[in-house]
Amino acid sequence: LKLLQEHSVTIVIRACEASLYSSTLLEQNGITVYNWDFSDGSDPPKPIVVNWLKLLQEFFGPEPSTGPKKTIALHCVAGLGRAPVLVALALIQLGLSSKDAITHVRNKRSGAFNSEQIKFLLKFKKHKPSACSIS
Repeated sequence: LKLLQEHSVTIVIRACEASLYSSTLLEQNGITVYNWDFSDGSDPPKPIVVNWLKLLQEFFGPEPSTGPKKTIALHCVAGLGRAPVLVALALIQLGLSSKDAITHVRNKRSGAFNSEQIKFLLKFKKHKPSACSIS
């Protein structure tokens, strides 16, 4: 909790089983937890992609912020597949090419992505903001 607070985290995306830990303490301290579990080693399902892109748009807005620091924490279990794919999608939304996003994430997290996830990212194109809701 202390580390999350030190980094101004107000949202945690849990891309793994919710049973790993209780979100109660986080929520009691003003941190919203989204449970967006999907199969380890797979691509995120379309509803998770849509909700992730919508959350990024709503949380950070269309332009760089000059206001207080805002941070989303994102995790899975090992940090090699599910979370890195979502980070790469965010980087692509910011304008990086798929290849550059993959390289950047792999430079930070060696071993990130399997071949299926790389194919998914290489096909992914930047999306316009959606009117879908976050759940």
